[in-house]
Amino acid sequence: MAIIYFLFQSFNGNSQSIDLNLTQDNILNETEYFATLNSGYLFMGGLGWRRTTINRFVMLRSTNPNFIHNNGIYSLPTSLVNFQLSSIAGYSPGSSGLSTQWPIPEKYITTSFQSFLQPLYAGSRAYPGDIMINYRIAANSFVSNMFIAGTYSADIVHNQPHSLIYNYIDPSDGGKMNINVPAFSVWNSGTLNYSVALNAENFTGTDYEITLNNLEIGHTVPSFVEIKGQAPITFTPAGGGVTSTRPLSALQITSNNTVFSTKTLTNAYQALNSTALPVAVGNKTSVPLKIKILSAQLASNFFEAGTYTFNLDVRTRSNDNSVADVKTIAVTIVTNAISYIRLKDENQSVVFNFLTAADYQTGKSVNMPGHLNITNNKPFQVYVKSTGNYFTLNSTPTSIPVSIVTVENGTGETQVISKPLSATSQNIIRNATPVLNKQLSIKYTIPPSQTGILFNKPTGVTYLTNVIYSFTNL
Repeated sequence: MAIIYFLFQSFNGNSQSIDLNLTQDNILNETEYFATLNSGYLFMGGLGWRRTTINRFVMLRSTNPNFIHNNGIYSLPTSLVNFQLSSIAGYSPGSSGLSTQWPIPEKYITTSFQSFLQPLYAGSRAYPGDIMINYRIAANSFVSNMFIAGTYSADIVHNQPHSLIYNYIDPSDGGKMNINVPAFSVWNSGTLNYSVALNAENFTGTDYEITLNNLEIGHTVPSFVEIKGQAPITFTPAGGGVTSTRPLSALQITSNNTVFSTKTLTNAYQALNSTALPVAVGNKTSVPLKIKILSAQLASNFFEAGTYTFNLDVRTRSNDNSVADVKTIAVTIVTNAISYIRLKDENQSVVFNFLTAADYQTGKSVNMPGHLNITNNKPFQVYVKSTGNYFTLNSTPTSIPVSIVTVENGTGETQVISKPLSATSQNIIRNATPVLNKQLSIKYTIPPSQTGILFNKPTGVTYLTNVIYSFTNL
């Protein structure tokens, strides 16, 4: 008859611990934990199983319904851990080397005894050797619990106390079971490449935002989120040209979550949260961030047509910097070509009244402040022309040439080249740099040298021509 003696301790007699070592993959990807661990040693003793029905099953339980974290604050329910006998001395349950009722359903650890071995009879056959038990933590346990870096422990006891007459489990204190949680703070998800286009409607005096989608950290330690720019913003003009830079300070990082403060971007890491983000159930924390460009920065740094590129480094780290993770976000902003000339007033007219002799002697000028609103985000040239070479009277051309009128700088302007009106386009602004909502003042003049053309013409009538402004990009 085989004699069975269960001893849940190492061979040297010292109480052992059973360590369930979780991985980052278990926690973040919610993958099942499974391990077959040495949970004791079977020694041969002098007598067989106790001759009672009640105590034949070999069982274990925890002394507390929770695993307690080593900091004494956090806990996990012991019912997270499922267990099932794998082998004794290399023999699987139900084999000729280990006579037992089989299968025995998987159990979970509670404060009540749960059996993992049920001998067929008091003298069931077994050989001395390691007792191996399968331990499992289901995938959904990582969704509904919070795992803090460190060690969670619970005391495990067995149902068969030491006896000098019968040989069962000795000592009755089965030792500790530990769940070891690794320390990490990593980016779990997030879009890392962004490309956006700016058009005329983006330059109407409002701020512009780029939402950084799906940023989420996975962490077992309280964490800080930091951000920096790798280098100045690089600008490449549309159609080619000399590459230049724009300052990182043209960008802000902001959030709808008040936990995160707004920061002007620099090339040094800045913490967005002043208090560490606590570990949450599921070990994941959303980080809702946006790149914000104020309207003034849009106009001064992103208006010119072309491509703007920059990289952001976002870092999550523990308070003591022992664990950290960095992701690089690449951003491309393309500002499309924008160009238009608008009159200050679409119904605006330039009116010359020749009423006295002095008007003919000195000529007449009409100054039009802010006459044209010019927007062009490429280098450009401005042209002016009339719809015909002669003024019309009642839609009929007259002998008065439009060239008697000169287009020139209005008050405060210096870049307009004076040109007489003509049905042929005249270049009045050359090699201009990009401008946004430039208010251009224009003066129209009929000089004394041209007033003689008006002599002997019908009076009390109105002579008309239409003036057209246009531009070309360089």
